[in-house]
Amino acid sequence: QGTRLGFDHPKGMYPIGELSERSLFQFVTDKIKALSSKYGYCVPLFIMTSPPVHDDTVKFFVENSNFGLSEDQLFFFCQGTMPAVDQTNGKILMQSKSELCLSPNGHGGMLSALKDSGILVWCREHNISTLFYSQIDNPLSQIGDPLLLGVHRLSDADVSMQVIEKQHADDRTGNVVLIDDITQMIEYSEMPGELAAQTTTNTNGEEKLRFWASNIAVHTFSTDFLLRMSEDADALPFHLAAKTVRCLENGELVSPTVPNAYKFEQFIFDLLPHAQNTMVVEVERSVAFAPVKNAPEATFSTVATSRATMNELYHRWLTETGCKVNDSAVVEINARFALDQAQLQLRELPEQIDADTYFQL
Repeated sequence: QGTRLGFDHPKGMYPIGELSERSLFQFVTDKIKALSSKYGYCVPLFIMTSPPVHDDTVKFFVENSNFGLSEDQLFFFCQGTMPAVDQTNGKILMQSKSELCLSPNGHGGMLSALKDSGILVWCREHNISTLFYSQIDNPLSQIGDPLLLGVHRLSDADVSMQVIEKQHADDRTGNVVLIDDITQMIEYSEMPGELAAQTTTNTNGEEKLRFWASNIAVHTFSTDFLLRMSEDADALPFHLAAKTVRCLENGELVSPTVPNAYKFEQFIFDLLPHAQNTMVVEVERSVAFAPVKNAPEATFSTVATSRATMNELYHRWLTETGCKVNDSAVVEINARFALDQAQLQLRELPEQIDADTYFQL
């Protein structure tokens, strides 16, 4: 849900394209179409929804003719829910006298949802050995990144992931760490501050964060690994998240202003300790991470910062191909026009760009 953005619809419907006004969903579908065209293979897209946004999401795709995707390459599946409980006494909260307060069970709910929907079996039957995973609120997610997929396959890994270098000790991203030589993830909310702030000195004599690797929720999974783990009901533990939940209190529906409840969430990265082989690939923040998570008044991960990051990247692509771009011009490049800078170099481009320009096919 796009509530934090002041958007009363599924977040994927948010028009993130600064010039095109394309939605976050369309940024994904354009990349899927571009990949399908580049490799001559109909790349399937699996979209996980939650009960509150499922119908609106499916309707949005139907109304837009699935953004050009065929019906046999587009799949929707819905994650499960868990009841919210009172922070003080652990009692289940009620939405009405006959309804529980239910909330989505976290991105780790993907595992059971993929199993229950039959998608994992479908993938096995269609010889799909690797699944690429990313979240909808990062329009720069490098879907189908050949480096990540190549490292994953060549290493015969169960799980591989992209990471970026943390900017600050208190970055609100998960920490990729080694615990007893096993790759694991510690969520920022569960990482002690003094541990997050620890530093070390690299070979150049520069002081760096000891725990520098930041999770950006871009992973690849072996289909066989997910099938195997989906049979283990205890594979993913539940984490507590303190949240503000609208609920009945003394028979009246109230909207607390401070967290009053615990929600139970599963995290997909808790599969890491079960993996026989895990690979971690560092990428540049500026080319792979432009999240849209916070309200406009925030200083990071907003619509404005996401658009600025994309604009800077597209400026760089064009400049490095020999095109002169006015610093004040806004540029947007559809993945169907160019998935990356190498593909952009094959396109016919103007020598100079002075005005806002949207490149599309």
